[in-house]
Amino acid sequence: MKILFVVTYLYPRGGDSNHAFSVVEGLRERGHEVLLFGMQDEKNVVDLPGPFAPRVDFREIHQKKTPRGLFKALRSIYSLPAKKAAAEFIDLHGPFDIAHVHSVHHQLTMSVLDALKVKHIPFVWTLHDYKLICPNTTLFNETIGKRCENPGEGSPLCIVRRRCKKGSFLASVLAGTESAFNYLGGYYNYPQCFILPSSFLKELIVSRNVTDCPLRVIPNFSPLKPEMKPESSGSDFLFIGRLSRGKGIALLIRAFADSYHRISGKLVIVGSGDADNELRILASELLPEDRYVFAGQIDSSEEIAQYYRNARCMILPSVWYENLPLSILEAFSFARPVIASNIGGIPEMVLNGETGILFEPGSVDGLTDALILLNNDTEAAKQMGINGWNMVKTEFSKNAYISKLLKLYSDVLQGSE
Repeated sequence: MKILFVVTYLYPRGGDSNHAFSVVEGLRERGHEVLLFGMQDEKNVVDLPGPFAPRVDFREIHQKKTPRGLFKALRSIYSLPAKKAAAEFIDLHGPFDIAHVHSVHHQLTMSVLDALKVKHIPFVWTLHDYKLICPNTTLFNETIGKRCENPGEGSPLCIVRRRCKKGSFLASVLAGTESAFNYLGGYYNYPQCFILPSSFLKELIVSRNVTDCPLRVIPNFSPLKPEMKPESSGSDFLFIGRLSRGKGIALLIRAFADSYHRISGKLVIVGSGDADNELRILASELLPEDRYVFAGQIDSSEEIAQYYRNARCMILPSVWYENLPLSILEAFSFARPVIASNIGGIPEMVLNGETGILFEPGSVDGLTDALILLNNDTEAAKQMGINGWNMVKTEFSKNAYISKLLKLYSDVLQGSE
């Protein structure tokens, strides 16, 4: 098949683009031709054919706050330049059998979907966040550090009332207007099928009745290859991911402070983000210097692998609704059990007592007990890690994902999906 991938960022930048590039690699390995359309950026991987959609950086627009910037901000609702570039790309490089959309909101916008429709290209759309039911994409208000009590209820007006977008009234109005435009314009009924990483996300979308399209759950796969022979457990307690309030890292620091005198190893925090400074201050107040490490952002896969090998377990103490976190699959790839909040799509991977330990979101005591348990019971930690390792090799493997995806493409093209 000749397949068109639509991805905003055409370089490794977060979960959606990293996942898309890995899927492209898997499809090409099976003999399919895949081309990518997205936004112009100096960071784009080399040898990608154009044309590209014009580059839009909303952080720059927000900082400058000029009339021209406001006009560019309105392009987050519908971008005629992006539509034109997509149509030219299809004319130049097509025809395509099918398209696979990964990210279009904000920079590319629904205009690209109009281009696909005009060119009569059937497409599927993988959802990497909660945008269909939450204008803020996360079901979480980062400014006040609270998740939605009734996920997606009241959307899109709720974002304006609560100022969920960066704590800004104007940014929240813009995000809410965009969501209303997309919904009322019928764009969420354009795809032949939505692909969802978790059953949790599927249940939310069904409950909010935002689309009539078929919904297919195909869990993501680990971006790291499982170890050929997993090593014995290390001693460190590892968090790896974005340093934001929703990840619950402050909760982890407090739980480690309550338990470090009863366990061995260090608390190792890998990643960067807006909450970096406040988390470092909290750790310095509660923990001895020799019991914690902030490693910063690590991009080397081999360095990341070594952090997992040194760990007793990986901890994901999220207080927001995780979808299907790749860090859990990474930990399983190294046969490390996972301690995680019982929230969102996490319980679909972390099976309590089998591949890790679940605790009540926000519970310092629950997390403290889990840390002590896995520290003291080496055999239990080892067996949970092996169970996760077996799971990621079968249920969450790249090969299984590509096979399911190709079956979906076939169903779409035959009209059975």
